[in-house]
Formats: sequence, C-alpha cells, structure tokens
Amino acid sequence: MSKRPTQSASLLQQTNTPFDGLVRLWMLRILVKLKAHKNFLDVMGYENSAIASYLGLQRAEDFCDESLDPTSLEFNFDAKKALAAMRQGHLRAEKNSANYHVQPELTQNIKRLSEVVLLNQVEIDLLQFTVILNTHSLLDNVADYLGGMSSTELYRTLTVLLGHSERDVRQALHPNAILAQAGILTVDRSCMLCLRGKLDLISNEFAEKMLSDLHNPLDLLKGTVNKGTAPLLTWHGYTHISKELTVLRPYLTKVLSTKKKGVNILIHGLAGTGKNELSRLLAQTLAVPLFEVASEDDDGDPLAPERRLRAYRAGQTFFANRPALLVFDEAEDVYGSEGNDFFSFRSAAQKRKAWMNRMLEENALPTLWLSNRIDNMDNAFLRRYDMIIELTVPSKEHRAELLQKSVGDIFSAHEIKAFASAEGLTPAIVSRAGEVIQLIRDEVPQESLVNHFSLLVNGILTAQGHAKVNANSLQALPEDYDPNFINTDTPLNNIATQLKLHRQASLCFYGASGTGKTAFGRWLAQQLDCPLLSKKVSDLVSPYVGMTEKNIAKAFEQAQRDNAILLIDECDSFLADRRYAKQSWEVTQVNEMLTQMESFDGIFIASTNLMSNLDPATLRRFDLKVCFEYLNKAQIKALFVQLSTKLNLGAVTDEQLHQLAQLQNLSLGDFATIKRQQRLYPCMSNAQLLAVLRHESELKSDGQKQKIGFI
Repeated sequence: MSKRPTQSASLLQQTNTPFDGLVRLWMLRILVKLKAHKNFLDVMGYENSAIASYLGLQRAEDFCDESLDPTSLEFNFDAKKALAAMRQGHLRAEKNSANYHVQPELTQNIKRLSEVVLLNQVEIDLLQFTVILNTHSLLDNVADYLGGMSSTELYRTLTVLLGHSERDVRQALHPNAILAQAGILTVDRSCMLCLRGKLDLISNEFAEKMLSDLHNPLDLLKGTVNKGTAPLLTWHGYTHISKELTVLRPYLTKVLSTKKKGVNILIHGLAGTGKNELSRLLAQTLAVPLFEVASEDDDGDPLAPERRLRAYRAGQTFFANRPALLVFDEAEDVYGSEGNDFFSFRSAAQKRKAWMNRMLEENALPTLWLSNRIDNMDNAFLRRYDMIIELTVPSKEHRAELLQKSVGDIFSAHEIKAFASAEGLTPAIVSRAGEVIQLIRDEVPQESLVNHFSLLVNGILTAQGHAKVNANSLQALPEDYDPNFINTDTPLNNIATQLKLHRQASLCFYGASGTGKTAFGRWLAQQLDCPLLSKKVSDLVSPYVGMTEKNIAKAFEQAQRDNAILLIDECDSFLADRRYAKQSWEVTQVNEMLTQMESFDGIFIASTNLMSNLDPATLRRFDLKVCFEYLNKAQIKALFVQLSTKLNLGAVTDEQLHQLAQLQNLSLGDFATIKRQQRLYPCMSNAQLLAVLRHESELKSDGQKQKIGFI
C-alpha cells in the first residue's frame, strides 16, 4: 500500500483575514456540526490535504498509533483523535465568529444591490454565502462531502451554516420571494444535487462580478441584461408599418409616463427585417434607456431558455423604478414548442404557464418581445400582448428608398430599381452590404462596385432561400413594347383607364404560351404606376404540408400591403378542378386560392395556358376573362417589317409578305426568341428571317412544345 503524503505548507498559503476566518467557520460547521467528517476522515488520514492545511489541522502523522509502524499511515490513523482536534478548532472558530467578515467589495456590492431590490438580512446572508461558495474552491469541496441533498435538507444545512431559523431560510428562498423573483438566486428543486448545485445564481459570471470593485449595481447584470446600442437605421426604413407606429409610439409614451404595468408588445418577422433596430429607434425617440436580455454568455455560448427568463426577471426588478424599455429577442426559444402533436417538447414558458401569464400581466417595465416566428406560440400567451406587429420585408418602393440612402451616390437609378426588385432584400441586408461597399469604394474600380454589391447581397439571399438579383437584367417591358400587338377576344383599350378608377378587379388571362399574358400584366402595372408582384408556381409550391397554402396567403397579403398588382403565372396549378383531385392537399390549395381571391381588395391577375383545367367555381370569381390568341396576319406583317428594318435586312418583297401570310400560330414570344437568337445565329436576309419564323410555326403545328413566353 502507498503512503499518505505528508501535509506541506506549500499546498496553500494560509491567511488570517476576517474573510478566511468566516470561510473556515463554514467549513468546520460542515465537517463537525453537519457530520461531513465521516467522508473527510478515513483510515489513511485526511481525504483532502489542501482542506486540512487551510483549516490549520495537525498533520495526519500526529494522529497515528505509535505502537504501529510509524512509517506507514495505512490502518493506523486514529480518526477519533483527529475529529476531537477538529471539534476543538470548531469551538475556537465559533468563539471568534463575531470578528469574521466578508470581503469589502462583496459587502459594498450587496449593499448597492440591496438598495435596488430591498433585501433583508437573511437574504443578504444567503446571497453572500452563495457567492463565496461559487468562488472559493475549498469551501465548495468541503460542501461536496455532504453529498446530494433534497430541498428540505438544503434548508436545514443553510440553517446550521448561517445561524438563521429554518423558517426564515425557507421564506427567503421561496419562489415568490425577492431573490427568486428577481432571478438572482433560486433553488433547483428538480433533483438531488450537492450544495452548490442546489443554489443557482443568475449567471456563472455573477459571483465574480460581486467580488469586483463595481460602482453601479446595474453592472452586476452585464452579460445577463445589457445596455442597448444606438440604432443604425432611421424611421425612414419603417414607413411600411406607419399605421402600426401611429398607435405604438403614443401608447408607449403614455405607458412610461403613467408607469402602467403589464405592457408587452410582440414584434415578429423574418430575420433581418429590422426588429432590433425598431426597438432601438423607439427607445431613442422616447428618450429612455433600452436594456436587452442577453441570448448568450460572455463566452458566446447560447443561454438556456430558463436562464433567459431569469435574466428577464432580473431586468424587471432592477429597472422597475426608472423609465426604460426592456427587449427580449428570439422569444420563440422561450415560448415555442417543437415537434408535432404526438412528439412535442414543451417550451420553458409552457412548463411555467401560470407564472408566465402572471408575469405578462404584472411586469413593471414595458417589454418588446422579438421573434422570427410565432406559429408555434401558445394562444394563451399571444392574447396577453397589447399589440402584435408583423415586421415584413419592406415594399419594392421602400426597398428602393433604402437602397437610395445606402448606395444611391454610387449606383444608377436602373441599378437601384434592379436590386429593389429582390423580394427578400431586408433592411439589414441593405445596411450591411452598403457599409461594405462604402468602405471599399475607393479601393476597387468604380465599374465593379455593382458586381461586388450583387455578390454580397446574393450570398445572403441564397443562404436564406431567396432568388438572386441581377442588376443587369430587370424584369421589365422591352423598350419597344406595344400593346397593339396583343391579340385578344376582348378589347383592352380602356382596361387601364377603368382600373385607375376602381383599383379592384380579378382578371383571368388565358391562352397559348408566348401570347403576351404576363407582359400585358406588367404593362398594366406600369400604366397604373403601381408595383407588380409576380409569382411563379415554383415561388409558392412547398413539399411541406400546409406551406403552399401559407405561401399563397402571404402573396396576397404582400400585394395588399404594397398596393401592388398580384400576378400568378400558371395559376391552373392552384385552381385545378377539384372533382379530379387525388390528394387532399390538391383540394386545400384550391380552397385557399379561392378564399384569398374573394377577400383581396386589389388587382389580381391569374395567367394560365390551360383554361379548361380550371375548377368551375373559379370562373365566376373572375370579373373579366380574356383569351390571348396568336397574332393575326396584320400583326405578323407589322412585326416582321419592324424587325427587318431593325436588323437592316433591306426591303421586304411582296412574295415574302405572301409567304408570311401563310404562317399560323405565331406569337410575340416567337419574335422575342428570334431577337435573342441574333446573338448566336444572326439572320443575314429577309428570306433567312422568314425561314426561322416558318420553323417556329411548324414546330407548333407538329404539336411540339411551345417556346418560352414573351418576357
């Protein structure tokens, strides 16, 4: 058997400060009064030599039976003698207990803290002990000899250590008492834990801060509740929620002046839509400080939802007597449950539903709850908010304004318009990309800045699942677009004039591909001077159950919000005859589309190549159904001459015009295709141009797939 090493003075430098005296007293009470010595003393001596040295205990060798081998401590250590000596040391420590104190920094910080949250002496002593327990390793090691304990055993232990009655200790650590309500110190009642584990401080850094030289009690919350920063955006970036702001700003002004309790505002929307910036702008406008509940610790690790709720309680307590706003970002981590109906995980808020509801109704400080999603939040929580504001991506017009402010001195109006067409372009993306471009504008060629901006923006857009934006290809009408080349069964001469007067209609454009249905929708938007929200099937269809319906609803909501014409191409995918549906989702998609059409207070255009496939109920919901047909002979002739002139192919002969009149099934899309072909296979004569058109006509006559529509 190996020998027990002898005690060495180098193990720990012993001091005689009042602080050390108090810690030694607690350690001896644990060992003697709470009988932890049973685990500290064994047949070979002290279980932890560093503890023995710190307590000033005699060497283990001094308690050995001299009749046995003095060179070995094995089985000859007299634990009874060692315990007797330990008891004597305990008695001496108790006699001097009046002279023991904690560090002056801790005393001062607790005094400052007590002025804020009004702690009594029992609560002060509990907090002092817990702070020292978390920062003094030897005290923590001695406490471990007590083993795991229940909450009842915890109260008895603290009664012995601190000299207060068990009743007072229970009251001080009650969930409704100030220490717990403020989130500073709570008891873990979930399982058997050692002493330090049962006493849970608000954060891992809190104890260290309590021992530091601070001058402001609010500094104790750094890393838990942080002071908000100045906003980077202005109110100009929030004109798309101007109606909501006309209510929110005066409401918060009145709330702060009257100290109204239970004020909670929920602001939700996609990441990057400016929720945090909005909260900072509100605080700036109201001239009050903003405090933000931390979502990660000093090391950058995410905080658990329960820990964040405690931080929120601390913020409510610390700042209750001052005009301020509190922000709780990523609220879905606390509120939302995960999983389906059968396998779901209750959120931190759901586990404490009654307490959470009471907190929302009674909180002293107005709180802005920010969330990226609210679909998994309990309705019982949602109904307790004073206002719920959805912060969407700004409209195309507002996106252009943000771009103009950020990079308008660098980019042209055409380029600004191109980037503004990206529906996923949030204020955060514009702001960050703009900052980068402004910093490098003098370091790179001017002509490359647009491409660099595209690189930055598209990197974020694609990562978020949005389509890229191309500054060089605007989704706009060709310069030579002429609605007179549209061949329809219904005169469209006055449709723009009538829509200017009424601004509400449901239109169905049907006909073969390439006949100009989508282009005419863009022309209408141009004539009405309003944005066009164009959606393809790929933009709306989702493989997840119910998401397609949600995407359809969002498209109508966005168009309503932006006062835009909504054009859904290939709409037959969502309006197919329900009598032939094979899957339930095919029916629900049609139902959702019909519901949105009926409630939409704007201009809606449905474009389809397959009119015969539409559900009969759909037809009566359209105010006007327009058939887009192939070009007539006069239109074909005019377009041919126009294109020939543009290509400098010479005069068109009568024979060529005669041959041209024999062609059928030609569309605007065919002429657009030929224009694009000039880059690869240019026509050198009218005869060659005529041959290309004849080929396009014959392809359709043979029943082959038509060309892509006129864009």
